[in-house]
Amino acid sequence: MMRRTDAYRRLATLRVGGSTRSPVLVDVRPAGFKKNLNRVRRLGNSRQLPVIVLRPLGIDTLEPHFFDSPEPRFSVLHLNSLRTVPTMFAKDAREAINRTFALKRYWRPLGNDESGEVNVANTKEASTYPSEGQIYEISKQNHIIAHHDTTVSAEIDNTFTTIRRGLVPKVTQVAPGHVLLPAEDVLRENSEDAENFLHLTLTSPRVESKYCLELYKRPKRHELLARVHTQILMPVGDVVNFFCDLRELIWGLHGCSADFSHAYGMRIVHRDISIGNVMIFPMAADPAKTRGRLMDFDHAKKATDSKGLVCASAPSSLDLMNMQNTKYNLAHLRGSGDLVVADEVIEELYCWKPHKKALDYIERVIDDRKRYFGLNLENMKGPLTLAHLGWDYDKVEKCPDFSNRVPRNGERTGTLPFMSAEILNKWWIRPYGFHPPPFKHDVVHDMDSFLWVLTCLCLTRRGPGMHMLREELDVEHAGYNPTGELYQAVHTYFKAKENNLKKVKGDLILLQVSFEERIVPLFHPDFESLKPLVNQWFATLTLAYLHRGYEYYHIHHHVLRLLKDTYDALPIPAQPDPATS
Repeated sequence: MMRRTDAYRRLATLRVGGSTRSPVLVDVRPAGFKKNLNRVRRLGNSRQLPVIVLRPLGIDTLEPHFFDSPEPRFSVLHLNSLRTVPTMFAKDAREAINRTFALKRYWRPLGNDESGEVNVANTKEASTYPSEGQIYEISKQNHIIAHHDTTVSAEIDNTFTTIRRGLVPKVTQVAPGHVLLPAEDVLRENSEDAENFLHLTLTSPRVESKYCLELYKRPKRHELLARVHTQILMPVGDVVNFFCDLRELIWGLHGCSADFSHAYGMRIVHRDISIGNVMIFPMAADPAKTRGRLMDFDHAKKATDSKGLVCASAPSSLDLMNMQNTKYNLAHLRGSGDLVVADEVIEELYCWKPHKKALDYIERVIDDRKRYFGLNLENMKGPLTLAHLGWDYDKVEKCPDFSNRVPRNGERTGTLPFMSAEILNKWWIRPYGFHPPPFKHDVVHDMDSFLWVLTCLCLTRRGPGMHMLREELDVEHAGYNPTGELYQAVHTYFKAKENNLKKVKGDLILLQVSFEERIVPLFHPDFESLKPLVNQWFATLTLAYLHRGYEYYHIHHHVLRLLKDTYDALPIPAQPDPATS
């Protein structure tokens, strides 16, 4: 017989604090149930509260509940469903009551296997579309406590077999008088407001006019996705807009960018950078200090292999001659005509650009370095080096290879207000080569989204803390101004419809519409010290998009350095005097 001490290992219960419910992880053991019943009730305030039982080995319950896997790790039920009430280790309970956890339950998309059939255990699918929990394991980032797909009667809970029972729409003719919308006008299954329409039997022309789900007539991307019921137990942090000072904001973004860079080194791209996914967590060693964590990898993609970059071949004799000509032309960028360019700069330049484009590219890099980074050619002593151009990172020789990856049906990634211009338009702003590869979501697009997160905060908030929406945007404030320049800018770049966002964000880069003149001046004065960072960041992104050179393949390194330099330059806020506070 299994001992009770084996049955009750760990328990997470929900504590009521004010009007909110905060999950608290508590260690338990099955001794002295009656003696400690009141202690459990005091912790949870009510035995009706839901609880999360970790390792529920043989727990006897009064109500049915779902385990999360054939070998259960944790399950969600009510405290009053336990026939016996566990007691807590007093020491662990005292420590745990100050910790907050979240249970994320969602339906992750699942693709088809090689036969075209939905296969919950499809290992090939998992290699390129790992679940969010698997992403954390692959990248070795300890951001979660546990994760599993849920099971019902020993079968993994999914929409295809346990809900739709394998049923798929099959219609042989179009209803009389009904005209199908063009594919590009039909909203996708994962559109923001599509949820209420997904499982309707479509007989209403009113519904069909918006969501045409006659799937046998639609392209693959419009098909219903099979989804698996997944849950993740994780610690809770603060969303980035609750930062307490500018240094915490910038360091939080730096931590999230570092998480992204680490995952990218594992051939993983996040693809959904937004304010809700950029979190601030206290550090375990010193809770007064914080760091950023990038969360919600449920839209991430993973490559199974890497590919070499375009700079792998050695220069030819003709290239060497062109390099000398380029050095001669660059000498005239200084008024005295004697600018010396280090050989390493020319060699790096020709790794990325052929002769006809090399001079235009490096002149643009130098112009941006002079305008935004303080490069002064006239007063520079010695030659122009890689460090002057920001080309001094450890060389990236390979990147994830997504060329053989087939997009899933209905795929769309990103949160609309923070999506880059290329992702919105689904084409390269500046195609490269005679036969450019198919468009794909790359590292530069997520670094672009990080910038839009920071820009949104600088535009819409009036400083650190909670409830800091700017008065011009607050409909309940006397200063609300829906016709003002700030309101119009926020609506144009963050709240407009998708087609409008495609144009205005594309114009910022393709037509060189001034980000620096149209958006940055509208930042709240509290963010004045971040304007140089934002301008440098956008200039680097523009170089990446327009020239696809060094900046494109090293953009995550650029962003990390920009954030670190800005953090170091920001003043440390004065600490309040405990005697007067």
